[in-house]
Amino acid sequence: MEGHFEKNDIYDIIKANTNIHNLPPMKRVHLLLTLFALTAIFGGVVARQQYMVAQAVSASLVSGKAQVVASNSLFCAFFPKSAQCKTQSSSSVSSSSKSSSKSSAPASSSKSSVSSTLSSSSKSSSVSSSSSSRISSSSSSSSLHAAPLGTGDYDFSLQSSGTKRHYIVHVPPSYNGTKMPLVMVLHGGGGNAENAIYSYGFNATSDTSNFIVAYPEGTGSLVTYGKVSGSWNAGTCCGEAALRQTDDVSFISSLIDDVSTKFAIDSSRVYATGFSNGAMMSYRLACDLSDKIAAIAPVGGQMGVVSCNMTRPVSVLHMHGTGDPCALFNGSTDTKLCGGCLQNYYKAIGVPTSGDGTFQCTATATAIDTYRKILLLDTPTTNVFMGSVTCQRFATAQSWLSNSFLTQNPIAPWGDLNLWKQRLNSTEILFCPIVGMGHTWPSPSPHYDIQQCDLACDTKTCSAAEQNAYNTYCVPYKNAVGALSTAVNANAEIWKFFQTHTRN
Repeated sequence: MEGHFEKNDIYDIIKANTNIHNLPPMKRVHLLLTLFALTAIFGGVVARQQYMVAQAVSASLVSGKAQVVASNSLFCAFFPKSAQCKTQSSSSVSSSSKSSSKSSAPASSSKSSVSSTLSSSSKSSSVSSSSSSRISSSSSSSSLHAAPLGTGDYDFSLQSSGTKRHYIVHVPPSYNGTKMPLVMVLHGGGGNAENAIYSYGFNATSDTSNFIVAYPEGTGSLVTYGKVSGSWNAGTCCGEAALRQTDDVSFISSLIDDVSTKFAIDSSRVYATGFSNGAMMSYRLACDLSDKIAAIAPVGGQMGVVSCNMTRPVSVLHMHGTGDPCALFNGSTDTKLCGGCLQNYYKAIGVPTSGDGTFQCTATATAIDTYRKILLLDTPTTNVFMGSVTCQRFATAQSWLSNSFLTQNPIAPWGDLNLWKQRLNSTEILFCPIVGMGHTWPSPSPHYDIQQCDLACDTKTCSAAEQNAYNTYCVPYKNAVGALSTAVNANAEIWKFFQTHTRN
């Protein structure tokens, strides 16, 4: 769910490293707001720390200050030659890498380079404190020996289909070389691996629940700080990945192999979750990588595969807001399409975009029913309760899969039908509509990823300046993505679901 952005003269100014202080003040404001906004993720949805800097910089320029206040290391990652950045400690984020590469320099002679982690204004519950640095290195999925890597955070890259791809790994403090499950968290359209860390809070869940978490990165244009505005080729959607038919299934398969050479991974307990376009991609993995994926847990994104090549049944936990204005719960109509939320937000705050980002989508219940039929499961047999959410559970093989039928038809197009039915005994679908929730991630402490929303001017008295910031940035964002929900702890329920499923 991603739009395509115009590479106008303002963007070219930054690419050419033009001194922004030579520009008129209001053009500087427009430039900064545009570029920082273009780094927003949809499905994450906006990197809080980047917007915080953008608005602080803009306020500084409007007030006539001669120097931009670099109150966040992200600013210095983009403007490293600024006088105020030169005085910052060496622990600030390094911007020495070229914008054409997302990862740090490759490791050589078995040495790895260490780069400080991005500072973040995100909620502390979303960020793991187990490590203050990430090891960054290039790697190959054909590596034969596991490196002696321990707990912490790591940047890795690998070659997939002739393209260098990037992913981040978080290893919990409890890791001691004994095999652990692997959970892959797929960002939404317009996002990247780093945004996913702060948006969904899985590092903290990893630390308390003892699994390794990987954040794959989609493909797309490089924007501010050389970060990717990424998307996934989930079949019928989304963005550049779908347009270019990027082989993201091959990338994820190589990622699983690559992580398994570096850490002790239980190959029978590899899972995928994701939001929005990332949710859609998790369905594609279930269809096209079922030999490696044990279960999936999409949030806020319907299945959009063109065909499903599943060789073994994969269980799914699907959460979806009934008030989602982006991945429409009831699907597309003649007057309303899925997508377009990011573009609507940019339009509301005056940021130019091209295209409307919309696409045809199926009603969530219809998509679930299609997946049920692929698995050969019957209609729902019972309800399951998660917090205040009522989920439908599909867990019974279709009645026509009788012993007499299997005797006469032992082989199906996808393989041994008897074995398939046996595997259905441990396969299920949980479909969990979350009443009233928009295109957001459910949590006991949910928040919008726009820093101005923390002002909460709708529930408390704010100053005139705060109210203006809240109205300018937060209100349009809320209108674009819809309501938050505390109805269920998504991370806890996703991990509980994963624990009950192994690849059989």
